[in-house]
Amino acid sequence: MLNKKEKQEIIEKIAERLGNNRIVIFTDFTGLNVEQLQVLRNALKAEKMIYQVAKKSLINLAFKKKGLDIDIEQFAGSLALAFGNDEIKLTKLIYDFSQTNEALQILGGLLENKFLSQEELNKIALLPTREELLAKMIRCLNSPLYNLISDLKNNITKLLFVLESIKNKNDNAEANSKTA
Repeated sequence: MLNKKEKQEIIEKIAERLGNNRIVIFTDFTGLNVEQLQVLRNALKAEKMIYQVAKKSLINLAFKKKGLDIDIEQFAGSLALAFGNDEIKLTKLIYDFSQTNEALQILGGLLENKFLSQEELNKIALLPTREELLAKMIRCLNSPLYNLISDLKNNITKLLFVLESIKNKNDNAEANSKTA
């Protein structure tokens, strides 16, 4: 049982994280064991993101403190919040984890203090990351160069075949003129 001071610290910490992070995702972790939760926490921690479990009443108080009008009580199950600044990366991590661990349910979230539904978060999760977009762009930029190199190489190869063919034709003509 938490005392009043510990509860106040949790409220302060959630309120601070709400102010310091661009995105917050609400999840229901009912059915996940401690090991699975630790795997999720470690994956998020590696990306400098946070996964915090708290009572709904404390989360509601933190939201009210930050001026957010969202009723957390509407969500069923045990609630945890995932905090991060990269909305695509965080959403992908939570979405991918929920695909492999069906007990984790995405309930909704906040992006820059605007509520997002589960469906909207799933759409964000399916977007390519910044790194994936940069890789595609580089491939697109390099593609014409590779095509040019390939075309030049093919033309040189064709020229060599033509020259070889002419040489063989001339050799055959010389051999025929010597025998005649």
